Amino acid sequence: MYSLLILYVPFVTENFLVDGLSMEEIFENHKHLMRNEKDNCHLNPDIHQRFEQALFQLAVREIPPSVSLTPAQVFDECFEDMEIDVSNESNVIVDEPQQPRICNAADFRDAVRNLNKDQLRVYRKIHDHMINESADQLFLGVIGSGGTGKSFLINVIATAIISKYGCIALVLGAPTGVSARNIGGNTLHRIFALGVELKGVPKYMKLGGEKLQHMRRRHSQLKYIIIDEISMISYELFRQVDLRLKEIFDNDKPFGGISVILLGDLMQLRPVNGNWIFQQPKVYSAEPHLWRLFNIVELKTNMRQSEIDPLLGICNRLRIGELTEEDVELLRQKIITSENDHIFKDAVRIFPTKEQVSEYNHSRIEEMKAQGIEFFEIWAVDIYASGRHTGMSAPASCSSVKTNRCGGFERSLTLSVGTKVMLLRNLNVSHGLVNGSIGVVRGFTWNRLKRKPDKVGELPTSVEVYFDDDKIKKFHKDGVFSIKPQTVTYTGNNMVEITRQMLPLAVCYAVTVHKIQGETLSSAVIDLGPKLFQNGQAYVALSRVKRFDGLGITNIFPKRLLSSFYKRTGDMNVRKVDQKAYEELCRIQNREFPKNIVIPYFLLL
Repeated sequence: MYSLLILYVPFVTENFLVDGLSMEEIFENHKHLMRNEKDNCHLNPDIHQRFEQALFQLAVREIPPSVSLTPAQVFDECFEDMEIDVSNESNVIVDEPQQPRICNAADFRDAVRNLNKDQLRVYRKIHDHMINESADQLFLGVIGSGGTGKSFLINVIATAIISKYGCIALVLGAPTGVSARNIGGNTLHRIFALGVELKGVPKYMKLGGEKLQHMRRRHSQLKYIIIDEISMISYELFRQVDLRLKEIFDNDKPFGGISVILLGDLMQLRPVNGNWIFQQPKVYSAEPHLWRLFNIVELKTNMRQSEIDPLLGICNRLRIGELTEEDVELLRQKIITSENDHIFKDAVRIFPTKEQVSEYNHSRIEEMKAQGIEFFEIWAVDIYASGRHTGMSAPASCSSVKTNRCGGFERSLTLSVGTKVMLLRNLNVSHGLVNGSIGVVRGFTWNRLKRKPDKVGELPTSVEVYFDDDKIKKFHKDGVFSIKPQTVTYTGNNMVEITRQMLPLAVCYAVTVHKIQGETLSSAVIDLGPKLFQNGQAYVALSRVKRFDGLGITNIFPKRLLSSFYKRTGDMNVRKVDQKAYEELCRIQNREFPKNIVIPYFLLL
């Protein structure tokens, strides 16, 4: 009893003992002073929720009606230094999920009025579910081609959920940092502390006791999860989200009893690792088929491209493998020549492969060097992380030349003031600094405040990068942020552990199609040549551009695009799309899959 008094009575003096009183009597006299669980915001979620909502409502009154709000701005300072666990050669990130953007009341009403009929149908399904307190879990999937307003719809749905239940009732997730930023959310790996898919789908790892309690406190009031860009989410990752939610809520219902809303386009890029989200591996056939739990609806009205713009028709036909020779001729007209090259000088270049991106970036740097611009060679610092050489410098021969086998960090960088760069890590998702953000180098900070490095290859203490992004400028008026070196540990050659310290940047005058999915661009220059290696790449690249006038093409290879191809036997109809994805789309649309006109992709090479 004395121990309980010391632990739970506010400290004044340790001398609770009074002559003539027993310990039981002393305990009875003081127990009313003991702190109660109701005083603890972590043990009493209602207090935490009311506190969070009060702070947010206070912020609303101080912000002009035209400004969109990010509730996480109030709390971000508490979560800037989060731990990163490394297990099974995958970074398991433990972090607070990003809170979604929401509109003020006036903007929200206008947004609902601007929903088209397909969007409104989805919104009403979710609204009806919210007002029906006795309703079962909601499993809703929303598919639609690029530009059908999926991100806009997410913002409206998020606003409705938050206005009723508060921020802690909703989580917004996506497979990549760029796609997460577009909806004001966070990556699924970060939200649910799942292994990052570096070399394949990592094994599911249960949380330890302390982390599990942390997740349970954080998600104690969770009611809805919205997941975007589902084409890039593997069934294996989808299943791990299901397992994590069951673990957090100690509930064997699918997704731990939480309602889930999925959005995306099945005809876009497939998962890098694993199976399509709709394709349950045989090893899990004894379990419920998670994808088949969902009621799928389709958005059909394109909100990005004009009905009269020829790019809309081209994208729609390319999406389902029905591009015509007339479409190809229109695309040929957009091939860049010396006469119109200056128009696309600052436009982003989109290539199918990393090798093409690297070659183009190198050529741009060489052009700038020829103009007399000063460049700095920056080398990564590699150190042995295990074995008898731990802490010593590791030679280049210990690491692969491929960046994806070195935690994604480059071995060397060539940078100057004015070089266009891309972030390779999610540094601050709530501020828009995510993997895929593009900026321009404004300056360097060297060790001991030197004006220049002492030697070739020296790693600067930071690089100042300007980001011309309205989302980022909300948090920093001039848009300039200091990017500091980061570290990553990976398994090098001969199974030796290496820790690499390097700037999380890459030269970025060009990007791959995979990096650009989910973006909307006013202009872009796209390579549609023979190096297109995956169904959906050409469609994703072209559908990023708003208008036909903003499109430039460097190369076009009809065999990768056309829906008809001449073979010895004559004309054959060929679907230049992923057969499994198209079959699933047909199933959803309740129409027969035209198997008789699909031939294997390799026959077209």
